[in-house]
Amino acid sequence: MLYLLQIALLLGAVYLYFHIGCTVFPSLKKSLLVFSSLMLMASGILAHHQVYIALWVFLLTVFTLVLSRRGVGYGRSGKESQLGLLYINFASIPMIVFLARQMGNL
Repeated sequence: MLYLLQIALLLGAVYLYFHIGCTVFPSLKKSLLVFSSLMLMASGILAHHQVYIALWVFLLTVFTLVLSRRGVGYGRSGKESQLGLLYINFASIPMIVFLARQMGNL
């Protein structure tokens, strides 16, 4: 039962990540956001760290919302796209950590 709650927490966090990404960064392609969301889901489920990945995603979305409220990057499309790519790149960190741990276990 607890495992299902952890999966539900991860699924909710990833949905929030995708929704905030689509709202705050409309210039990003939806396929790129879907790919990074799937990477977050895969790294959380395969590494059995659903709660930690969900907290990472919540921190990432709060950071993004704080930057968007301050107006950082708006008015200049170059900075907005750079922040969007940073948003995508930070989502890949859990997958990189998972892959590095798997390489260390070989």
